[in-house]
Formats: sequence, structure tokens, C-alpha cells
Amino acid sequence: MTRETTDLYNLYQSGIDYKSKIGYFVRSDLHWSFYNSDQWRGIKAENMPKITLNLVRQDINHKIASIMSQNIGINYVAEGVSDLAMDDDPIANAMNEEKKQYAEMLTSYIKVKWDTEKMNKKIRECLLNAAVTGDMALFTYWDYTKDTKQLEKGDFCTDVIDGANVIFGDA
Repeated sequence: MTRETTDLYNLYQSGIDYKSKIGYFVRSDLHWSFYNSDQWRGIKAENMPKITLNLVRQDINHKIASIMSQNIGINYVAEGVSDLAMDDDPIANAMNEEKKQYAEMLTSYIKVKWDTEKMNKKIRECLLNAAVTGDMALFTYWDYTKDTKQLEKGDFCTDVIDGANVIFGDA
């Protein structure tokens, strides 16, 4: 009995095959083992003491803490619009002011979204993934079911995606 596959599944499978061929899954698993103090996995030395001083975890946690101690966020600016130089053209000045207002509104909105989406926690998780496996990914999408207490439903949501689950189309 043969099984039909879709083009999308075939792309997915080729991505899995590629990651397997380069040893991504085996290396990733090994790196997580080291981070989780399992450096002796697979070593046959039952009668020997297995000393573990997890410098890997300490180093990674220190680097993540150093990065996250800074204020992280997004600021929008009106590109090409200066606060100092004003044109003699009143229409150009009005357009520049409008661009600045849009940038300020976007910055205010993203600050609220940053807190509601708990982005600092997600960034910390991404940094850990990057330090251990070498990959990190965030996926932002529109969730049309999210109730925002407004007339229209839906809002942006962001999830942390494990690098093993990210397969680019040219695999």
C-alpha cells in the first residue's frame, strides 16, 4: 500500500533529512545534555566517580544575565526626519511631524505589546536556545480569536520556536 504525500510534506521531510544529514539533532541533544549536567552520558565507567562541574551552564547563564540586564525593546523612528533641520516648505514640515507622530504611536504600542507578550522572558528563552544549540527563532502571527475587549477580535502573538522545528524552504 502506498501513501500519498503532499508537496508541503515532501518539503518538510527534505528539511528533516537535511538536518539529520548534518547531524543537527544528535548535536543539539548532546549540547542540551551538557547544559543539563549529563556530561557522562554514553561513557562506560560504572566503577569510576563521575565528577561534574558544569561550567557550560554557569557560563551560558552568566552571558544571558549580562544581556538581559540591559533594557531591551523596540523604538520606531521616522527615517530621514531630523528634529533639528526644518524645511522652509510648510507641507514638508507637516508631513515630517506626521511621520514622527506615527513613529511615536508605534513605539508606544510596541511597549505595551512587549509587556503583554512577556517578550523579556521569550528573549531569555531564545538566548538560551541560541547558546546551547546555535539556533533561535521567534514566530509572530495574527491570532484572530484573541479577545482584546474591542469591537474587532484578534491581536499579534509571539511564540518561541525550537530551532529543530524551523525548516527553511530551500533545504
